[in-house]
Amino acid sequence: MPTIPIPPVEDATPEQRAYFDAVLRRMGWPTVALITRAMAMKLETAMAHSKGMGLVMGDSDALPGWFKEMLAVAASTVFACDY
Repeated sequence: MPTIPIPPVEDATPEQRAYFDAVLRRMGWPTVALITRAMAMKLETAMAHSKGMGLVMGDSDALPGWFKEMLAVAASTVFACDY
């Protein structure tokens, strides 16, 4: 359960919805993840994070989004990072 209130996707601004659509297309997810919705509360920060992750993980479709997410989970586990 989130510790901060995260607005539902339906309450998103048009700019946030465009960001969500871009994330869903890039990652191949069926729904917008809670972390994505939380980050979009500060859209400039979310977009900067997304750009940085695109540089790290690559924006091409060579690896599916779910696989990139699993790489991030594995790396955070190995390095004992909060995820």
